[in-house]
Order: sequence, then structure tokens, then C-alpha cells
Amino acid sequence: MQFVDFLTAQLFVMSFVGVIGLYALYKIYKYHSKLPLLKATLPSVGMVLFVLGIYGILSGLYGQFVWPLPGNYNILFYDMYPLFGFSLAAIGYALYKGMKTEPAGLFSALIGAMSIFYGIVGYMLGMTTYPIMLLIIYVAFGMVGITMLPASRYLDMLLSGKKLSGMRYAKAIFVALCIFMAIAALASAITGAPAAIEHLMA
Repeated sequence: MQFVDFLTAQLFVMSFVGVIGLYALYKIYKYHSKLPLLKATLPSVGMVLFVLGIYGILSGLYGQFVWPLPGNYNILFYDMYPLFGFSLAAIGYALYKGMKTEPAGLFSALIGAMSIFYGIVGYMLGMTTYPIMLLIIYVAFGMVGITMLPASRYLDMLLSGKKLSGMRYAKAIFVALCIFMAIAALASAITGAPAAIEHLMA
């Protein structure tokens, strides 16, 4: 298929989200025993995620209404991208306002399951120039979304000052979230960079 420049920017934004998510997880790990510092850090992270979420919403809705890509590629990409933006904005806003994040985590889990489904179907249909990268990106971000549900629950407990139950399980969840975010960010950058170069040279 012929990618448009708009899609390359969206891929880079997805990579940025992964990097910022890893930064947030690092801060949670660093300040988990220093709640005042953690509570002072997360709102600024939330604001950045909210802004990126707004970009995802607006650019995704543009794709849904305009259909800038050939045929069913608009469904593959623009069914998911505005929902990705809404999920990101919800999490970002919750962090910024100091609200409970578990409802946003549930929303992310539902969208994550949808992302995995779309990725598998797109891969099986051989869509995009590199179907395997499509599969990796959609499944990795899907797993980020699904893992956000238990992670958000533990984050809410941590921020409320409650003792975490199942500490070993909580650590496993956050490690898994780090791995999925790293894979998602790297795959998005690897896919977006060559496409951007190709378009700039066109």
C-alpha cells in the first residue's frame, strides 16, 4: 500500500507514547516509597499523555471521516487510532487530576483486546508492506492496554497509601508492562522511520 505522511506521524506518536510510558513507570519505581514526590511527578506525565491523546483523537477521527488510505486500510488503521487517543487521553487526564485510574485501565483493556484482534486479522490478510510489523505493533499495544487494567489498580492502591497486596504479582505486572511498551515503541519507530524517509525523498 501507499502510506501517507499523516500515518508516519501517527506511528511516531505511538512510539513517543511508549517512551513516555516507560518514563512514567520508571518514576513509579523510583518514587514508590516517596508518595509526595510521586504525586508531584505524575500530573506532568499525565498532561503530556493527554495532549498526545488529543492528537490521536483528532487525527484518528480525520481518518475515519476522510478515508485518506486505500479501501479497507482505513478500517484497519482508523477504527483503532481514535480509540487509542481516547484511551490515552483518559489515562492522562486521570493522572493529571489525581483521579482513580482503574476505570481508564478497564477502558484501555477493552481497546487492547480489540487491537490484538485487528492485528491478527490484518496479518492473516497480508495487509501492509510488512504484515509482521503490523502484527507486532497491534499485539504489543494491545497487551499494553490489557496490562493497564491490573497496573492501574495497583497504582491506585499505591497512591492512596495502602499496602500493596500481592507485591510479587504487582512487580510482574509492571515488568510485563515495561516489556510490552518497549516492544510497541521500538516497532512503531522502526516502521515509521523508513516510511518517513521514503516520503521525504518522494
